[in-house]
Amino acid sequence: MAIYVKMAETPQEIDGIFQTRHRVFVEEENDMPARLDSRFFDRFDAYPSTGNVIAVDDGRVIGGVRVVEATELGTPADEFFDFADYLPGDVVKLGAGSWFCLERKYRGLPRLSFALMGMSYRWALSRGISHIVCPIRPCAARLFWRNGYKPLASQLFVEKKKLHFIPAILDLKELNHRFMNFLKQHATNQSAALDIAA
Repeated sequence: MAIYVKMAETPQEIDGIFQTRHRVFVEEENDMPARLDSRFFDRFDAYPSTGNVIAVDDGRVIGGVRVVEATELGTPADEFFDFADYLPGDVVKLGAGSWFCLERKYRGLPRLSFALMGMSYRWALSRGISHIVCPIRPCAARLFWRNGYKPLASQLFVEKKKLHFIPAILDLKELNHRFMNFLKQHATNQSAALDIAA
């Protein structure tokens, strides 16, 4: 069996990642209240400035990550933290990462989280994004630190969402050699499927 990592393109793939977010954050992590339709999405998912990277196992979406290009409408990260004072002077275009999720039974699979992150960086760079900001759940922080993100403050709490988070930033010019090799390998097709041994 193989798992593929790609950009979500079809209505079924996009609906699949909405359902996977709900499965992970409600049913597995018990971090968020259930929704009647068993899907998590917001207005940013409707914008053409948003890319969703998904992991697919036997036709079923089992994980993903979202990157939103900053526009005059803002980003999902704005609801958590005012990143403006923490942005370096070399920001060309800002993006925001969110909704990183992976079903529990797939979390230990080698290279899967790396491939999700790598494909999201590929999409961001194709949009001219130089930096990605992200509110990171403390339980996932080590994964993000390993993948190049840097904390901007200590753990905070957003009352409106009842969530603890750490504001962080990624400078895409500082990606390590593993990600640079990944980007070179997949430079010509942001929707290329990646075969990951399960």
